[in-house]
Amino acid sequence: MPNDPRSHPHAPPMTAETPRPNKLTRLTCATCGRSFILEQSPAAPFCSERCRMIDLGRWLEEDIGLPFEGDPGDAPVDYRESDSED
Repeated sequence: MPNDPRSHPHAPPMTAETPRPNKLTRLTCATCGRSFILEQSPAAPFCSERCRMIDLGRWLEEDIGLPFEGDPGDAPVDYRESDSED
């Protein structure tokens, strides 16, 4: 496209935040697997508010979480009471 401003050699690279005119982004919902258009979703990056809430529930119930990369012998952090009671 000769008139496309992105084709200019000094144009900034496209990023996730760069608007793409007339092009819609198709994603797959991580909760239900349904395909949806990102720009038309009320609950991005999910296809619906229901799937967003299901995902939140999984995090809160600790069904999913971030992986632990510590040594196998690492003990969890013990929290202690405030020293102001001494």
